[in-house]
Amino acid sequence: MEQELRRVITPPPQNTVYRTSVKKPINLLPVDICYISAIGFYQNLKRPNTVAFITSLYEIDQIIKDKEALACNQLSGESKLTDKELVEQKLPYQYQEFKDVFSKAVSNILPPH
Repeated sequence: MEQELRRVITPPPQNTVYRTSVKKPINLLPVDICYISAIGFYQNLKRPNTVAFITSLYEIDQIIKDKEALACNQLSGESKLTDKELVEQKLPYQYQEFKDVFSKAVSNILPPH
C-alpha cells in the first residue's frame, strides 16, 4: 500500500510462453462441410456419389421443430400410464426414495407455514 501512496508502479511480471501439445479429441464424427472455391466445388461435383445441396437456418429450425413434435407425439402415447407408473418407470433407481416429490397430487398441497 505504501508503494501505491508513493505512486511507485512496479510492472507485472512478464509471462513466458510455453509450447504445449494440443490434444485432439478422439471419436469425433467426420465433418464434410467446408468453404471451398468455385473450382474446388466444381471438381467435387464431378466425383461420383457426391450430393450438393443448400439449406438455411429456417429449414434447419423447421426440421428440429418437426422432430420435437414427433418426440412429443411418441411421449403422448405414454400418457396412458398413470402419473405414479410414469414416475416409477422414468425415475432412476438412486432417486426412488424421493418419488413422492414428483407426485402431482402431493405437489398441489402447500406445506404449512
